[in-house]
This record gives sequence, structure tokens and C-alpha cells, in this order.
Amino acid sequence: FDSVQATITGKQGDFKDTFRIITKNNEVKYIAAISKLFRQEKTNNPVRMIGVNFDVTESTLAEQKILKSQSELQEAQHIARIGSWEIDMRTHSVTWSDEMYTIQGLEKSFVPTLNNVHTFYTEETREEIVEAFKNAIHNKIPFDIQSQIITKAGKTLDVRTKGIPVIEEGRVPYVRGIFQDITQQKEAERQLKEYTNELESINKELDQFAYIVSHDLKAPLRAINNLSMWIEEDLEEVLEGDTKHQFNLLRGRVSRLEDLINGILNYSRAGRITVNPSTVNIRTLIDGIIEMLAPPEEYKISIPAKLPTLTTEKIALEQIFANFISNAIKYNKNPKPTIKITCKDTGKFYKFGIADNGDGIEPQYHEKIFVIFQTLEARDKVESTGVGLAIVKKIIEEKGGEVWVDSDKGKGSTFYFTWPKE
Repeated sequence: FDSVQATITGKQGDFKDTFRIITKNNEVKYIAAISKLFRQEKTNNPVRMIGVNFDVTESTLAEQKILKSQSELQEAQHIARIGSWEIDMRTHSVTWSDEMYTIQGLEKSFVPTLNNVHTFYTEETREEIVEAFKNAIHNKIPFDIQSQIITKAGKTLDVRTKGIPVIEEGRVPYVRGIFQDITQQKEAERQLKEYTNELESINKELDQFAYIVSHDLKAPLRAINNLSMWIEEDLEEVLEGDTKHQFNLLRGRVSRLEDLINGILNYSRAGRITVNPSTVNIRTLIDGIIEMLAPPEEYKISIPAKLPTLTTEKIALEQIFANFISNAIKYNKNPKPTIKITCKDTGKFYKFGIADNGDGIEPQYHEKIFVIFQTLEARDKVESTGVGLAIVKKIIEEKGGEVWVDSDKGKGSTFYFTWPKE
């Protein structure tokens, strides 16, 4: 009504406008109204007004949807720091999205052209970009290049420029693409590389330290062991039973300490030594381990007839199975000891199980046994460094697998671990 009144009073000419109305059925519709006012020639007084109304609901809603999509796209581009561009080869015009101006710190008054779009790139990367644009236009080759630009404020940014030629009837009328600020990503990559290099350097130093320490500790241990043997030989005629026993205990402690040093060295290297994969038949591997461990005849060991063949690190799997099987032999005090090995396909992994009918492990100790230096029995009772299961856990988890135990006091133990097929 305001538009009609303004037209009649002569404050505006004929009008064309769009209105939002609510119908009798409470539907929202959009109406485009076009009106023309007729006046008397002599007095210029309004005589009549003729108008036409069009239902433009569908087109208006479509337009609103497009505008909303454009707004959301601009917001997404701003969040991701991605601008879009287009080169029209027929008119030699260049079109930029708003984010292109934002990234480069330019006012909207700046007009991008074929002659100036490459000038923002640094001298080191400019030639590659120019060549990529030429290939896209003349040879119809898309490109995706990481380079650097200098903004209007003089700041250097890492950017990704991607272009795709649009081919119509064998020609390239358009080249379209994106322009993304990847400065934060590149900085994160640089920091990650620095941290990786630093970690590798630390690991090398740790390896060297562990080797030196183990070597320096082993030398006096061997000397102590040899000295005790020489003293025992020199005093053999006068040594009594208890004294001989004490010498044996001394050499036993020296041997345990040497085993502990070796265990620490192996733990520090577990999972970090890269070994070329080879074809490993699990049945053959387990048979070889059992033959090497040579369990007493009373042990009944059950192995599935069919076990998988993997392309994997043989040494790692050998160490895992050897540790579990030797523990099942060492700690099983059942008069009729049994060991049962199982295997199940779980998709991307194989799930192996090593079960025994020994004394079992109480639930509160299930996590403890995988911690380095932790043993459930006194070392004077069962010779152990407490490093073996910790090494096994470290190797398995380095390969993306899991290891756990299912056991209870007096009900035997089953150690499970998963190993990737690939």
C-alpha cells in the first residue's frame, strides 16, 4: 500500500515489487506486482491504476535457496581459507570469490586480470604457476601446485592453487579452480618433521647409551663371575658345603643381572627395529619354537592342523610365541600339564591364543604382568627378569594389535593377542 500511495502522489513512478502474503489457507506465497498509473493530460490528476499480480512463490523460494547456498559456501570458504576463481578465455576476464581478496589482503576495488594474477606469487614459485596456467589453457592439463605468495601487507603465505580446464568442442573457454591458504598446515608439517628428526636423534642416542651401559656393566659382571670361580678353585680343599652354596648363589645373581641388562636393552629396541617382511608359516614357526624349548615329555601341546601363512616380520612373531609358550611351560605345576594353541580369523587381524592348565592368575594382576620388571613370584623361586611380557606387549601394540590374558586363580591362563593380516 505504501508503494501504491507513493505512485498516486507522484513521489515515484510506476512500481514493480514483490510481496509476501498469507493465503486464506494460511500458506505463505510471494506475489510479484506490476502497476501503471494513468493521469489526465490537462490536470495530471490520477484517473486509474492498472496492475498485474504474478505468483512467483516457486522462483522466489528457489532464489532464496540459491542465495542461502551461496552464503553458506562463502562462509565455508572463509572457514577453510579457500577462495575460488575463474578465467574466461573468450573475454580474458578473471573472476574471484570474496575469500580470494581476503587471503591476499586486497580491497574489492582491485580488478584481477591475466596480467596481474601471477604477480602475487614469490619469484621462486612464479614461473611454475605461469607454466601450469599455460598448460591448462593450451594443452588442457589440470594442475595442483603448492607455492607461496606475498600478501599486500608483505606477509608470506603457503598456498595451494588448483586449476581445471573446462573443455568445450575441443577448446578451453574457461579455467576454474581453487586457491587455498595452507600456511598453518605447512607449518604443522614443518614442526612434525622437526619433531620426527629430533625423536630419531634421541632414539639413536638412547640406542647408543643402552649399548654402552650394557657393555660397561657386563664387563665387570663377567669379571666377578670369573673371580668367584677362580677363588672357589683355589680354596676348593677348604670350602665347606654352605660356602660353596654361597658361591653358586653369587654366580646366579651375576647371571640374573646380566639377563636383566639384556632384557632392558631388548625392551628399548622392541618395535623400533625395522625388519623386512618374509613369508611365515605359523605352524612351522610354532613347531620350531617347541623343538627349541624342548618341553618335558609329560607336556601335551595341542596345535591346530590349519594355521595361516603370513607375510610379516618373522623375528617379532617368533619372539612373541616363544615367550608365551616358554611361560606356559615354566609356570605350569600341574601334574598333567597341557598347552593349547588356537587361531581365529577376525577380519583384518588373526586372534591367537596360548592356553595352559596351570595355577592361573588372579584378575587384579592381569595388567601388572605386562609391566616391565613385574613378576608374580619371587625371583629366587622362579628365574625371571620381568621384561619378557613387557617386550611382547610393546611389539604387538607397535603393529596395531592387542594383547590380554583371560585367567583366574586355579583355572589356568589363556594369553590372547591379535596380529594384522597385512
